[in-house]
Amino acid sequence: MKLIEWAFLFLCSIVVITLGVIHSIHGTDPHHWGFILANALDLAQGKVLFKETYVQYGLGQPFLYQFLSQFFPINFSTIGMITSVVYALHLGLIYAISRKIGGPLLAAFIYGVTFLIHTYSISPWPNYYAGVCLSSAILLLLQDQRVRLSSILAGLFLFLAFFFRSTYLLSIVATTLVYLAVVLYAPNLRSKKVFTSLLTFYVGILIFAFILAFHGDLQLWYEQSIGSGTSVYAVGFHELLKSLRKAFWPVGGYLPDHIVNTSFVIFFNTTAYFLIRSVIRKIQPERTEYVFIALLGLAGLSQVVLSYEYFRLQNDCMPIFIITAVMMKDKLSKPKWRVGLALYLFLLILRFPNGSILFPLYDGTLDSYQETSIPIFKFHRFQPQVKSYYEGLAKLLCQDDRKIINLTIDSTIPYLCSTPKNDLLLPLYNERFFKNQQLDYQNKWVVTDQLSKLDLASFDLIGEVIRPGSIRFFDASRVAVYLQRTPSPH
Repeated sequence: MKLIEWAFLFLCSIVVITLGVIHSIHGTDPHHWGFILANALDLAQGKVLFKETYVQYGLGQPFLYQFLSQFFPINFSTIGMITSVVYALHLGLIYAISRKIGGPLLAAFIYGVTFLIHTYSISPWPNYYAGVCLSSAILLLLQDQRVRLSSILAGLFLFLAFFFRSTYLLSIVATTLVYLAVVLYAPNLRSKKVFTSLLTFYVGILIFAFILAFHGDLQLWYEQSIGSGTSVYAVGFHELLKSLRKAFWPVGGYLPDHIVNTSFVIFFNTTAYFLIRSVIRKIQPERTEYVFIALLGLAGLSQVVLSYEYFRLQNDCMPIFIITAVMMKDKLSKPKWRVGLALYLFLLILRFPNGSILFPLYDGTLDSYQETSIPIFKFHRFQPQVKSYYEGLAKLLCQDDRKIINLTIDSTIPYLCSTPKNDLLLPLYNERFFKNQQLDYQNKWVVTDQLSKLDLASFDLIGEVIRPGSIRFFDASRVAVYLQRTPSPH
C-alpha cells in the first residue's frame, strides 16, 4: 500500500479508538459491560468456567483478558478500550480485503461506508472479536501465495470466531451445508481453499469438544451458550424469519435511521443477487471463494435474531460488504457512479451526529463526570448521582467478606469490592435461569430491586440506595441490601 493509504487508515483508526475510549470512560451500561467483565474477573479468582461461572458467549474474551491482565488492569473501562482497538483493526482488515478485490479507491469507499455506519465500538460484546477473526479468515482465503498455509490459517481464524462467540458455530455449519449443496449442483464453484479451511475448522471443533467432554463440561457449554438462545431468551425459527424479512425488505425502519436501514437492505440483496447470478444463472465469479464468503454473510443473520442492531450486522454479516465490493468493482470508473456514491457518503456524514450514541448519551458536560475509588471502575467517570449510587452500594457490601447474591440485572454489583464476591453462576438476576434454582441465602448479602420477586419476610433490611434513571437500560429505582435472619435454635 502507498504511504497515503497508511496515513488514511492511521487517522481513521485514531478516530475509531479515541471515540471508543471516550465512550468506555463515560458510558455506563452495567448490565451488559458487567456481564462480560464477570467471566474475566471470576476466571482470575480461580473459578471453574461453566461449573462456577456462567459462560454464555465464548471462552475467547475471558482468556484474552486474563492474558492482557499481565500488562494492565482489566476492569469496566479497559475492556471497552481493548474492544475499540479490536474494532479499528477490523475496519482495517475490511479495507485490505476490499483493496485486494478492486484497488484503493474501492477500498476507501467500502471503508468509508463501514466507518460512517458504525464508527466505534459501543460495548465489549464478543461480536467485535468474532468479527475481526471472520475478516482475517476471508483475507487469508483470498491470498494467492502459500495457498495451503493460508487456507489452514483461514480455518483457524474461523475457529477463533467460534471461540469468541459460540453461536458462530450455527453460522458456519449453515454455511457449510449450503455450500456443499451449491458445489454439488455447480461443481465449477468448488474451491479447494474453502474445503481446506473448513476441514481445519471442524478439526478444531472436534478437539474443542473432546477437551470439554474430558472435563465434563460439554453439556454445560451447550446449555450456557447455544442452548440459552431457546431456554433463556426463547429464540426460535419465527425470530429467524423476522430477521430475514428485516434484512431483505426495506420497509419498517428497524435500525435507528432510514439511511442505515436501507443501506443494509441493499447490501443483503446485492449479496443474494450475487449468489443467484453465480449459482442459478451460472455466471462464473472471478474467484470461487466469493460464493462461500457470500453465504457466510447471509448466515451471519443467525447472530442478530435476538437483537437486530447495526453493530451486530456490521461484524457478523461483514462479508456482505465484501460481496458488494465485488459487484461494484467495475462501476467506479463510470462518472455517474462516482457522483452517486459520493452523495451517499455525504448523506452518511450528515447522519453521523444523530447516529452516534455519544451525542444523546450524556446529560451535561463531560467535565461534570467524576472518578471513584471502586477498583473495577478505575479510569471510569460517572455523573455525580451515579457515582454516589455505586459508592453507597460498595459501602454496604464491602464491610466484611460475605458473598453477594445479586437479584438485580446490574452485573457489576458482585464485583464492587476489592475482591469479587459473586456467589452465583450468573452475576445478575434472570428469572428463567433462577426459577428452578434453590439458593442458600444464609449469611450472604442479598441485593434486590423492584424486579426481584424474593419473599423478604425472613430478611432484615441493612440499607438501601437510589439507583438513578440516567444509567443506561435502567429506570430510577430503590436498590436494597438484606440479610436473612439466623433461625432461632430449638
